[in-house]
Amino acid sequence: MNAVPAPAVRLRSIDFLRGIAALAVAFGHALTAAPYGFAGPIFEQICLHVMWIAVSGIPLFFVVSGFCIHLGQARHGGTFKFVDFWRRRLWRLYPTYFVVLVGSIGLLVAMWAAGVGEPMLDRYPEPRLAWIGADFIFHALMLHGLYPLFDQGAGNPSLWTLAREEYLYLMYPLLLFLRARMTWYTLAVLLGVVSVILQYVLTRSVTHPETWWLLVYSAPALWIQWHLGVVAADAYRGEIKLPVFWTQARWIPMWMLLGYLTNPGTIFLGLAFFTAVNACARREVDGRWPASGIVGTVSRVGLWSYSLYLIHFPVQTVTLALSRLVVRDVGVPGFVLRAVLLTAVSCIAGRVLFALVERHFVTLPRRTGNQPLVAVTDMPPAAIPGAR
Repeated sequence: MNAVPAPAVRLRSIDFLRGIAALAVAFGHALTAAPYGFAGPIFEQICLHVMWIAVSGIPLFFVVSGFCIHLGQARHGGTFKFVDFWRRRLWRLYPTYFVVLVGSIGLLVAMWAAGVGEPMLDRYPEPRLAWIGADFIFHALMLHGLYPLFDQGAGNPSLWTLAREEYLYLMYPLLLFLRARMTWYTLAVLLGVVSVILQYVLTRSVTHPETWWLLVYSAPALWIQWHLGVVAADAYRGEIKLPVFWTQARWIPMWMLLGYLTNPGTIFLGLAFFTAVNACARREVDGRWPASGIVGTVSRVGLWSYSLYLIHFPVQTVTLALSRLVVRDVGVPGFVLRAVLLTAVSCIAGRVLFALVERHFVTLPRRTGNQPLVAVTDMPPAAIPGAR
């Protein structure tokens, strides 16, 4: 079967998954922004478990990233051109990232000048201002993922994933090379083995937390998640045929549970969200994806989920500080209500950032209406929007 370029549209189902991931991460950080052990060990464990579920939005982002990048590559003719690929990636992602980075570093400098924010500033040796400047340079060049001190710095720890994204982009040509020489499932097993070696074997003798972090959350260790997104894109295009098992959403809880029981659970979470992408995309292909209601609302959040993800942490830092000036000590209901408030403020800030900055770099329209999307392999190339 010869696959053809994918149509130049946004899929509501994929935007829905983006929205879920961004909202989950934002709420998880909001819930744990302030000390959460005040109500006893049971409540603390509840917060930690909710946080684990929330940060599972990050591997969902990686799977969706592999799906979208590979689908976009097919839309541009399928032949990988390094310069064109990076020009598109930098145009799409870097301006918004840089604006947020400047704001986050500016917040750190303001904290330093005001003599507050010690929990965030304590990571920097003296002279702190010089180290903050170095952190800015490392983040601006996307090198912070290679230096433990800066990896979760810049006043915005969430930016560690952006470095991994860039490294996965650099590894994409190698992935294409390997995929041309072995089946997708053979390569998945190979990358799974790489992940196990990095996350379980090499870390056995590691005692330094930052070294452990760089191994467990390195781009090669997370490569399996990104590759599964690439496989989902090929399945969507009809280039490969997956067993129906991988398109059935009822298996997602099983993979999530296995991911929870194994630390860090990278492979199982990748399989959970691989299934989710396949199931959601298939439902939209069949014309059964809702365009309204809660699903429609979350799908619309997915349009600006990148802005939400980038800005939520510094916004929550400021909002939390302001709220604690008004009410410092809250009970459990107030604690949860404050987490909801922080999430809502993050959403407002993300939407504003999208309107002011990100939307100028989004060039791919969303499909109008809610009509069934004909499988691209059933369409002649001349009939496919964006086909060349």
